[in-house]
Amino acid sequence: MTIAGGAPAGRRACYVPVRIFAYPELLVVPLVIIMAVLSGCRGASAPGTPLDAAQAGAVKEEVRRMASDIARDLAQGGPGAWLRYFDDSEAFFMASDGELKFESFASAESYLGDFASGVESMAIAWEDLRIDPVSAEMAVMAASYQELINETSGSQLAFGGYLTALAVKTPSGWRLRHLHWSSEPPAAGE
Repeated sequence: MTIAGGAPAGRRACYVPVRIFAYPELLVVPLVIIMAVLSGCRGASAPGTPLDAAQAGAVKEEVRRMASDIARDLAQGGPGAWLRYFDDSEAFFMASDGELKFESFASAESYLGDFASGVESMAIAWEDLRIDPVSAEMAVMAASYQELINETSGSQLAFGGYLTALAVKTPSGWRLRHLHWSSEPPAAGE
């Protein structure tokens, strides 16, 4: 009796010795290069590398200071101050209530330039600020916020809700790379 491939029963049907790597010495150089690249990517702050308590505390304090500086600078300089805290990189974006508002730093810059001309003053207050260090150069920031904008027309706008953001440490300091604002729903009757 034979099985598939014509081999007699009891024998392997397709027994052909195959050398997967005919010249294994040629694999050494690519493997060494790959290992060197991968090992260079794993520093003390690489994603997935846990921070010790002191490192995590330092990241939290630095991001907390940035959040405080944002509130101070918005009160002193108006909406244009946001640009000092947005990450001026291709990765930047900002969404609000499920809609992309700024697809790039340039779009934020353009909008805030126009918007600032109609703002007399503004203030933002963070509540229940939470900071989750991801690495020594990256943290998730989240907080409830209350924002008050006094327009040059005399109108006053008040907003509140919740912000989540990715903060990254850049050569210029901590910056916000990705932001999402969720607004409180309007009160009944508004």
